[in-house]
Amino acid sequence: MKEGNVVTNDTFHNYFDDSGNLLDTVTDDELIFEGDFSGIDVNYITIDREIKFTGKNAIFNGVSFVISSDDVEITGFDLTGSDYALIYLNDVSGVTISDCKINFTAVEDSESYAIYAFSVDTLKIINNNITYVGCTNGNYINNAIRIEGDEEEEISSDEIIIQKNNFDITLPSVAIKHPDMYSLENTKIFSAGIDLIYCY
Repeated sequence: MKEGNVVTNDTFHNYFDDSGNLLDTVTDDELIFEGDFSGIDVNYITIDREIKFTGKNAIFNGVSFVISSDDVEITGFDLTGSDYALIYLNDVSGVTISDCKINFTAVEDSESYAIYAFSVDTLKIINNNITYVGCTNGNYINNAIRIEGDEEEEISSDEIIIQKNNFDITLPSVAIKHPDMYSLENTKIFSAGIDLIYCY
């Protein structure tokens, strides 16, 4: 471990700006997060370059991780929140989420996910403890994990690995809605623990 790549609550803004974006001055290929992060005044941490985030008793409450770069690894974090998604990925590949404790309570009248990924390749979700509590009434989607391909562009999300995780998922029972009783086309499921759509 190189000296200078350890992030604590007190040094957080030496590495991230006021919006939670990695500073251009950060050139490490790994950041080590230690301790309880409170009062950092950011709602999102955006990861826009290849890097590994390693948590050592690292606790975040109410902070979401937005991954917008390929080849990112997040391991060893304790994440708690209630928002759109605690971990959000869009159009990336080679991402690993491992050995994390993820606690998420869905927001009322909102689509809510612990982990949401759209148009991704080679995504590994391994050895995490994921607790999810949903509250949808059938108007908004609630999933602990939701991974989608881009069906409109006919681009699937490929090489999705979800293994050795422990799940504690509580969801309301909500009817499946589809256009008519004889067709499942355009079926919309509002309440599901893990939903993979257009993935191979």
